Amino acid sequence: MKKYFLAIALLCIVALLSSCEPKLEPTVESIVGHWVESYKDYPNFMQDGSIEYTFDTNRNVSIFVYDALSGKDTTIIKSYDIGEMGPNVLTFNIEMSDFSGENWTIIKLTKNEMEWQRVGTTFSPGTVGGDFRHLVRVQE
Repeated sequence: MKKYFLAIALLCIVALLSSCEPKLEPTVESIVGHWVESYKDYPNFMQDGSIEYTFDTNRNVSIFVYDALSGKDTTIIKSYDIGEMGPNVLTFNIEMSDFSGENWTIIKLTKNEMEWQRVGTTFSPGTVGGDFRHLVRVQE
């Protein structure tokens, strides 16, 4: 009986590990693409709009923001860099980084998912949306 239990436990562990998405190193190449904020795994956070990020290889990002309360949307173009302000740090408008407050630590990056937290903060469920971002890659 113990042999069967051990075999089943090992199979479960192998299945669990094989289903995990490998983590990527935060680089310009690994984040290029279209990303959308998604908080479906965070039930305590209610979005009142949407934000989409499209990163290109020239270190520009197009940020599309939709405000559901006003019904308005806008698109903002910024520059970005990774690692200039520290390991795993994503910085928007690098030329103004000391003043913009746009420095985010990439705490999770896989092929389909990315999470950031504002530099100098620690994520807790109550800070979702302010100091934390969860994004999923849109396959095009």
